Amino acid sequence: MIFGDHTCNLKFVNFDFVVGADGIKVLKPKEFLDARFFFYQLLSFNLKSTGYSRHFRKLKEHKISFPPMEEQKRIASILEETFNNTKIGKEKSLMQVSLYDSLEMSSLQEAFSGSLGAKDMSEG
Repeated sequence: MIFGDHTCNLKFVNFDFVVGADGIKVLKPKEFLDARFFFYQLLSFNLKSTGYSRHFRKLKEHKISFPPMEEQKRIASILEETFNNTKIGKEKSLMQVSLYDSLEMSSLQEAFSGSLGAKDMSEG
């Protein structure tokens, strides 16, 4: 996991990378913790940034609790599926909002161009 010491942002990484700033802490779970379970538990602490200062000490104030490894993996899988479904739902909602905004703008353009509900004047 990568912890942004100035921002409290957490990111799960499973690829090689180079740390580019001193405000980044790399957190690697001990062998008795599943990495995804550890990540989700860190997210559950819901740390808030208090400006441009160091926040790692806030992370250290929390205790990690953990069930046996198989249960950790089961919990992490459930959470991962839930987060993925939530992400898909959010993306669909944002598309709907975008479509609504387009419809709204189209209606405004029609209204102010004189074509909204306009009758054919030759009908008399």
